[in-house]
Amino acid sequence: MSRLILLGSPGTRRTACLEKGAKAAGVEIELVDWTDFPLEVDKLAAGRERCFMKIDPPRWDSCCLEELNGLTEAYGRNLDRLRELAGSGRICFLNTPDTIKALLDKRGCKRRLKEAGLPVTEEVDIGDREAAWGDGEYPLLGTLLKAMERQRIYQVFIKPNFGSGAAGVMALRYEPRRGQMALYTCGAEDPATGCLVNTRRLRRFEGREKIGPMVEKLLRLNCIVERWYAKAEHGRFSYDLRAVVQDGKIDFIVARLSSGPITNLQLNNHPLKAEELGLGPEVSGRVERICLEAVACFPGLRSAGIDILLEKGSLRPRIIEMNGQGDLIYQDIYHENRIYRRQCEMMKEWAAEEVPFRMFGAAGKKKEPSVDMSRVVGFTDILFICLDTLRYDVALKEEEEGGTPVLNRYGSWKKCQAPGNFTWPSHHAMFSGFFPSPYEAKNLADREMLFFPKQIGMGNKTPKGAYGFSGSTIMEGLEKDGYDTWCVGGVSFFDKRSDMGKVFPGYFRKSYWNPSFGCAVKDSAKNQVDFILKKLEVASPETRIFMYLNVDAIHYPNYFYLEETAHDSVKSHGAALRYADRELGRLFEGWKEKRGGAFVICCSDHGTCYGEDGCQFHGINHPIVNTVPYKHFFL
Repeated sequence: MSRLILLGSPGTRRTACLEKGAKAAGVEIELVDWTDFPLEVDKLAAGRERCFMKIDPPRWDSCCLEELNGLTEAYGRNLDRLRELAGSGRICFLNTPDTIKALLDKRGCKRRLKEAGLPVTEEVDIGDREAAWGDGEYPLLGTLLKAMERQRIYQVFIKPNFGSGAAGVMALRYEPRRGQMALYTCGAEDPATGCLVNTRRLRRFEGREKIGPMVEKLLRLNCIVERWYAKAEHGRFSYDLRAVVQDGKIDFIVARLSSGPITNLQLNNHPLKAEELGLGPEVSGRVERICLEAVACFPGLRSAGIDILLEKGSLRPRIIEMNGQGDLIYQDIYHENRIYRRQCEMMKEWAAEEVPFRMFGAAGKKKEPSVDMSRVVGFTDILFICLDTLRYDVALKEEEEGGTPVLNRYGSWKKCQAPGNFTWPSHHAMFSGFFPSPYEAKNLADREMLFFPKQIGMGNKTPKGAYGFSGSTIMEGLEKDGYDTWCVGGVSFFDKRSDMGKVFPGYFRKSYWNPSFGCAVKDSAKNQVDFILKKLEVASPETRIFMYLNVDAIHYPNYFYLEETAHDSVKSHGAALRYADRELGRLFEGWKEKRGGAFVICCSDHGTCYGEDGCQFHGINHPIVNTVPYKHFFL
């Protein structure tokens, strides 16, 4: 049994809109009230049901900014408790608790984004605040003003490092030559308590005597100070953007227009559909790119609200902040309720164990699988033969001219996209189930999955015709189903003589390499086949074998397959393939004689250049390198 759960608060807009989305999606979602935490969560931990949980923020009654750090610290401890549930493997989250917690920390979030090369609003370094305490009437304000002068930044935003929304945000403008200041904020001092509270109304203050006490109080909290950029304008308003990204695409984006510096929509500012801004495809594309890249910086984040500033004039986008619970957009919930409907569809997919390939949308009519791997795995041996470095154009030419009679016997080559541009990335992909995809494929849904990795974010239901495996590689999955896994290496990534050369062989139960299998040996393929046939003599007939063979004869150097030639070329590349084809004929006949047949996957991992467009070798992105031949068949 599967349960869909919202950890939230009854009677809130968030809860009501998710329930509305659930009704539209045809699913039932249980509400677990934050006031019952952790009792109800402990019950989930003790149970055996599979659960998918969305975490909404708890409802806080306090509007006192001095209490904000304590509230977020308590919330962080609750998220830590929820994170422990993820270890059971039974409870999945829309956004994982540790990711939500990471995004509550504005400074830490921006640090990670900046390390990834993404543009963010610049933080102003005001130095050691502790050292300034006790120096003058408003020592922290004085320290801030000196830092602004030193860095020649005369407009800044001051806001709590934890928390979200307009809570406690202050926009300070400073003119050092005149000593004048102006402050825009929705914060104010409560006369009854002396606390700084969020009034939800933007006001402007002037003069040190009015500004000093408020800025001093806020700076004594854990605050972040950022450069105040001039924002892009639409009509008589400045604006920024709020985008909601879910499962790899922007589900909603709205412009927040304001006549003042603070654009949060809770302050009755003016929303506008982003398409009405007329930004054009170049700017819109940049915004989309940085949003998707920002989400990718936080594994476990499937839904995020992102605030983006567009600089006045250049329209250069910068990320202001991110929020792992920033999905409540009034302009959506009172119209299509698109954001919450999509979340419920995501939960429905999980509950039904559907593959979320529909988010990719197959470019054409989905083809029926060419082979049913459920009738392969457990019933026959599997051979994975990589003709290392084989170019598609050369393979096709030899096929058409009859140069490869053995391989021709098993069907035509398919033109495919290589998984990588050299051996290392290609084999990591293929050993994980991502073989070369059709050349015409536009997205992930257009590839045929023979081996489907479970629990990797592609859904829980194995596609039709595929073998669903658990573990980090195909080999690990097949070993769990009783296969003996062999690796017969060729190129140096399989030679076990270096740390990198031990990685791929380490994925197999048995791995073999010796110098006679190496690239520089003209008889390398013959030596490999001779070795395999001897091993088959003593292999148990009751145990199924998965064997990977790296045929490196086509890899450089290959000039010696032509007479009186001293350099590798397209012609010697073809000659090497003809040689490999003859040796594969011996392997196939010997395998059939000793084992009775097998399912064979035969492909290249990448191509290579011989001077085309000035390019040499591989490890580069060139159409010849990125295009490979592929086929699978039964012996």
